[in-house]
Amino acid sequence: MKPRICSDYNGPFQPDFMLLHYQGTKQDLDRLGIALEEGMGVIVYSDSDNEEDLEADGIVRYGIIPGTSTPCWYADARGSEIRYVKRPEQKMRTVHRIPCLRHFRHFGCGAASDARSKRDAVTGDVEE
Repeated sequence: MKPRICSDYNGPFQPDFMLLHYQGTKQDLDRLGIALEEGMGVIVYSDSDNEEDLEADGIVRYGIIPGTSTPCWYADARGSEIRYVKRPEQKMRTVHRIPCLRHFRHFGCGAASDARSKRDAVTGDVEE
């Protein structure tokens, strides 16, 4: 099965040459545990909306895209039809939120807390 990796269908050379240097590309490669290889078959996708993505088949290449002078990784998608596909289900990640501690004086954190501690030690005052 071909790996499915992110690209950008609004990129400068689309739809024939899909650049593979985006943050989403790296995240997909890391998640899949693979590296780009010359000649590798891939499915390149780009977000379309909340429910579907655009995708096409491509062959990974490293080189100079016609009309440019700098080599890069890209997927050659010439001749491949762009498809609208339902977005795959993604596992929801738990997001842990940490409160801003400066609003919690009893945690004893930060420069203001250090100043209070020094003042309290001198005056004997304790702020509730």
